[in-house]
Amino acid sequence: REDALEAVLSLVESGRTGHALGEAAAAADLANVFHWADALARLLESGDGLVLLACYRHADGLLREAEAKDGELTSGKPQPSLYRHKEERELAVALTLARREAEAFLAAGNFDQAMHAVATLRPYIKAFFTKVSFDPAVIDLRENRLRLVNELLGALSVIGDLAKIEDHAEGA
Repeated sequence: REDALEAVLSLVESGRTGHALGEAAAAADLANVFHWADALARLLESGDGLVLLACYRHADGLLREAEAKDGELTSGKPQPSLYRHKEERELAVALTLARREAEAFLAAGNFDQAMHAVATLRPYIKAFFTKVSFDPAVIDLRENRLRLVNELLGALSVIGDLAKIEDHAEGA
């Protein structure tokens, strides 16, 4: 899929790779970029990938809407003391672990395992969006939850610039 390749190349070219497969390695070993893009494409064609992409778009939309309405709300890390639901805590822990694992697998060139590490986030993300609200009346909780959503985008973006991925219907 061209969009998966573009997502990987965008991440590599921007220098946001945060692991051993940086710009120099990608330029020296283009085959790794293609293997990475193939693994991303397989994930995106799976049930987990479709759900994760939908969650990525939902999270991105939430942040864009909040920032347009209220200004910059997502800077900084979420504060665990402000978590009110177990789904917030569980997502925060899962994000940290999945991101760390995905980065390590990418650095080792094990792209399928990196995708699997990110796919493990699916139930935590779904539970979070099902249970947690972004009530504008409770400003500190809302801002903290938006920061957690920003962390979610960061964790999902480890495997590629998902903003580059086309709608499945368009890409078919």
